[in-house]
Amino acid sequence: MSALRVPYRRSRPSHAARNGRPTHAVPHRGTRTHRLRRGAGSRPPARVAALRWGALTATLGTGAALRAVALYDTPEPTDREAALVTGVVTLSRTGAWIGSQLGALPVKLMSLATPQFAAITSGTGAWRRAPSALGAVRESGPLLWVLAGLLVWALAGRVGAGWRWSVVAVALLALCPVAIGTARVAAPESLALLWSLAALVLATGIPRVGHAALRVDLAITGYLTVAILTAPVAIALLPSVLLLSARQGDPRRPALLTGAVLTAVGLGTAALASGLAVTTGPADWFGPSGTAEWFAPGWLGRDPVTPVVALVVALAALRSHRQRPLAVGVLGVAVLAPVLDASAALAVPLAAVLAVAVARERLDRIHERGATTTASTRPSWLDRWRPRPSWLDRWRPRLPKLAPAGLTGLFALVWAANLAQLPKATTPPPTTWARAWLRDNVPNPGQVRTDPRSRVALISGTDVWPTINGAADCQRPPPPATCADQDWWVTTPSEPTPPAAVLIAEFGPTDAPDRIEVRTTAAMGSDPARELDARRAAGAALATSPQLRADPEVTAELRAGRVDPAAMSALGALLSIQRLRLVALPPIPGEAADRPLRQLLLTPDGPPPDGVPAADAQRHIVAFFEAQLGPFRPYAVTVTPSGVLVRYPPLAPPDLLEAFLAR
Repeated sequence: MSALRVPYRRSRPSHAARNGRPTHAVPHRGTRTHRLRRGAGSRPPARVAALRWGALTATLGTGAALRAVALYDTPEPTDREAALVTGVVTLSRTGAWIGSQLGALPVKLMSLATPQFAAITSGTGAWRRAPSALGAVRESGPLLWVLAGLLVWALAGRVGAGWRWSVVAVALLALCPVAIGTARVAAPESLALLWSLAALVLATGIPRVGHAALRVDLAITGYLTVAILTAPVAIALLPSVLLLSARQGDPRRPALLTGAVLTAVGLGTAALASGLAVTTGPADWFGPSGTAEWFAPGWLGRDPVTPVVALVVALAALRSHRQRPLAVGVLGVAVLAPVLDASAALAVPLAAVLAVAVARERLDRIHERGATTTASTRPSWLDRWRPRPSWLDRWRPRLPKLAPAGLTGLFALVWAANLAQLPKATTPPPTTWARAWLRDNVPNPGQVRTDPRSRVALISGTDVWPTINGAADCQRPPPPATCADQDWWVTTPSEPTPPAAVLIAEFGPTDAPDRIEVRTTAAMGSDPARELDARRAAGAALATSPQLRADPEVTAELRAGRVDPAAMSALGALLSIQRLRLVALPPIPGEAADRPLRQLLLTPDGPPPDGVPAADAQRHIVAFFEAQLGPFRPYAVTVTPSGVLVRYPPLAPPDLLEAFLAR
């Protein structure tokens, strides 16, 4: 009787696809280690894995924290960034995709950066969280940094650097002033960097053949196409991808990739250009892009060290056959960025990868030279006359572990002067105070008139955004109908304002170019001197009232006519039914010195009115002011530990105290 034979299905090799074709080039059978199952002994210990991921997480967290400090308002937005934010808000709220000037190109195109930023801000809820439209779009900076850091870590590992050197590459980017400065602004190059790094990571992978190679090539083509349509300067990285693909063993791949990428970019450009003709929207909002800065803008100051180091590293990497493709990409971006008037942010991560890769190669050579010298030296009677080992010979075995930390510390010392300016970023700029003043004192933002750069920093990306008109919009023939309703002018000292505009508030140093002035053209009475006399008469009547108790400083302000007419009218009506103590007349920060004080801090004084319990005396004051109508209704009533704080609008109706002049 023969033994029962059970057919066992043979497992598919790891290098073969479902159709039996290999997915990548298979080495000689003697070196087919990729087909062997990895045992427990070949895996890194749990301690090493925890150290690796812990170091990477800490580095990414440090970089995200440096990029998130005072992100909403610093640095000041440029015309290029303001145009991008305006396009993102328009696309998110109205669905109109507006074209913009991409670098030095002669025509306006619809950049793919606009829908990408719109998707990120809407998906993360930045519109509801950020105080301004500029801050909502800039919130994507830390998120993009984390993704770029992971891609840089993967790219450094694939070009031959170990995990320690890969973390060093991410650490250099986390502390680099140029990288921090470019990540803190909304720029298309930040998005194009992600797509370019993804293409380079795929191009540096293991060689593949058949359908697997086709899928990889299609992915590389798609990533590069999106990167170029997002920021045209990304086309400088195409030679790097082609040089890497030429090493895959198939000489046809570079030509096919070149044709596929250029064809896809051409079709995409034509589609975006044709869509621009039928897109409706205020395209004139987009001014010309400003001169691109290689150096880091904003609170980090200028960084002349990083560009020089990047170019030196790229030139040194040209001698290395393994690192030459990335070096070509860095030099290509450095040459093409000034031509296209774009940012050179794409070159900084590649330079960091090249720096660690070159350092790793140099240290490996030193270590191998030392090992060869030690192995070839035989003991003899001449050893006593041989020179003693130098300090380099003694430290040579420790260099592979100490060099990554040493390189990071060296660059940190070089960048110390730039990083020392970090505390300055915590100082609120004038736009912060101006935005808070508009939110608390102007109920209708549709009446605001400002320039495009101040608009994105002052107005949130809400549904009222399309009603905001800039100075350039209202000067077009014919101006929009909403320009006739604009009573508030929020401008810098260099911006022109109507002669009849009265200064209400100002924020920032007097001679600073970024100082913000708030003016109004609303009717404020035909006779300012008569208005002042009326306020003085009403204030003197209140100061002598037996129902009011106040300190001498407060009564002096009342007699001088320094209090808002609507506030004095409502205060006089409340004094007729309840005895009060006027604790203070708190000024509003930023308002001009000649503006009336329109905040009252009140507390009950004496017995409450009839029918009101003593415990509800303060609540009675709140209910009285909230029940007022018309010009006597305050803007806000707040209960504080010091009393009831009542704040009136900045503009009171004229001739409200005319009756006091008739006495």
